[in-house]
Amino acid sequence: MSIDPIENRDRILKELNRILSAPLFKGAKRSSSFLKYICEKTVNGESNSIKEYSIAVDAFGLELNFDQQLDPRIRVEAKRLRDRLDLYYKGPGVGDDTIISLEKGSYIPAFTLKDDPEYSTENLRQALLLDRRFLIAIEITAPQPPESEGVMLFANDLVAELHRLSRVSTESMEVIAGDQKRARSLLLEIRGQQLPGTFSLISRISLGEGGALLWNSEIRLESEELKETPAMKNRARKEAEEIVGYCRSVES
Repeated sequence: MSIDPIENRDRILKELNRILSAPLFKGAKRSSSFLKYICEKTVNGESNSIKEYSIAVDAFGLELNFDQQLDPRIRVEAKRLRDRLDLYYKGPGVGDDTIISLEKGSYIPAFTLKDDPEYSTENLRQALLLDRRFLIAIEITAPQPPESEGVMLFANDLVAELHRLSRVSTESMEVIAGDQKRARSLLLEIRGQQLPGTFSLISRISLGEGGALLWNSEIRLESEELKETPAMKNRARKEAEEIVGYCRSVES
């Protein structure tokens, strides 16, 4: 859900400070200056003054005769900032409830809340005991239908493949219960996100709710590909193999 930057000034500035304090931005002076400039201008109601020239002169301190037609530096830095924000929200900012983004072709930032009513969170209400070492809970976040149906198809195929690949114990229920108590709790999040012209399926593994991000993967495809097809099942199978491969590579 998009939020008004002026009405939500404090929330946005708090998120801005959180981003700028992250290691990903601490060593990136230009990306930090760029983001700080455009966010502060926007929350102060001055987004109309954000231009390529003003960023060059006011944010980066470039020469007054800066020629945006000949000098691509601001466009290059804008792409770097978009990439850095993408990495931040896939990594240290995965749990943030306020999202700052910069759409391609624009220098005015957008602000959204993660608890978007256009999205629904569903839980498969099951956990997978993998190799008697990891207890993996499943959580799915998807847009409302019809895209949510494709996300659920992918998620169900992925979980089925994880069950197939896991080393299921054939011992007594008492032994299995003991294994479950000793297993490391992991959270597997599967999120479907609509992007301009494409659809993104993101899989993340973390150390339980609010824990450190351990593994991250993204699949991009056309919306019409979100169907129960052999290609989709193959994508789910490969994703499951990568998840299991990662878990088995972790030392006890």
